[in-house]
Formats: sequence, C-alpha cells, structure tokens
Amino acid sequence: MSDQRWLVDTDPSPRLPVYTRLNASDVLSDPITPLGADLGWIQNILPGWNFGYASLGSYSLAERPDVAASSGIFYGHLYINLSMSRLVGIRGGLPVELVDQLFYGGDPNIPAYVGHPDDENAEAGRRLEARNAWALSTEAFPELEEDRTLADRLRTERPDLSALTPAALVARARSVMPLERV
Repeated sequence: MSDQRWLVDTDPSPRLPVYTRLNASDVLSDPITPLGADLGWIQNILPGWNFGYASLGSYSLAERPDVAASSGIFYGHLYINLSMSRLVGIRGGLPVELVDQLFYGGDPNIPAYVGHPDDENAEAGRRLEARNAWALSTEAFPELEEDRTLADRLRTERPDLSALTPAALVARARSVMPLERV
C-alpha cells in the first residue's frame, strides 16, 4: 500500500492484512464522503461489523480486533478484509479455497492465503459450531425482533427532516449513529 492517505482512511489491520474491493463495491461503489466516513462508518459501522463477527463466534473481543478487522477505508474506498473472511471460514472448519469460492466466486486475482499461527482456534470453532446449530434450529430470534421494534420507533419518532436546520440535522444524525453498532 502507498504511504499516501486520504483524510478519512483507516489504518490497515496488522494481524489481518489482506483487503479486497471484491463485494465492497456492492456496498460503497463510490468514494466515501468525509462526513459519511467520520460520522457513520469509522465510529459506528466498522466497530459494529467487528462486533457482529464476535457475536457469530469467529473471534472473541479479547483478541482485541482493531477498527479495520472487518473492513477498512483506503484511498476513500471501502475494502473488505479478505483475511477476516478467511479467518471465519478457517475457524469454522472450511478450507480457504472454499471460503474464497463462497465469498468471492473464486476470483483468480485473490491473493494466496498466508497462514498465521492464531488462525486455527478450537474455542472459536466450538463457538461457531454452536451459533450455526442455533441458527439452523431456532424458530425465534429475539435480537432481530428488538431491532425491528427499535427501527419502527425511530421511524415513528423521526422529525420532518426538511424542516430542520443544518445544526439540527447534524444533531439528529449524531443521535442515531450509535445505533449502527447494534
């Protein structure tokens, strides 16, 4: 990577160093605005994404993932952390080649996998296995129902945004951004 940075770029993860634009362009095809990066993505969405991986069981927060463990912003563009995608698969018992095929269609330009001693983790494997067994057998998802209730409440309580001053719009945005983490 170049030493040049754009004003809202994140630092790459030293532990999970391989990123890709594959699939990322489906989420953010254009460069992100500084406001969008600072207000939403860097402070809330990226940490929330990491929390999602931890909730899945692929790693524990005790492993201290950095902000860019799930994805990062480089040169103003969103990049998916290929190393993290592979880590989830490896810890779930899948071969890297299958992970690459499932997540990225087996694109021939994907960098070769270089293992790390901490990639294999039996405890994380057990957590993933338990979460997958639950997902395949549950008929209720209380967290999803909580999120639906919260979203409905936010829509009901949303003010007329066209009537707000610029300062009030920023205050409203700041007040709801932490909910991006849940």
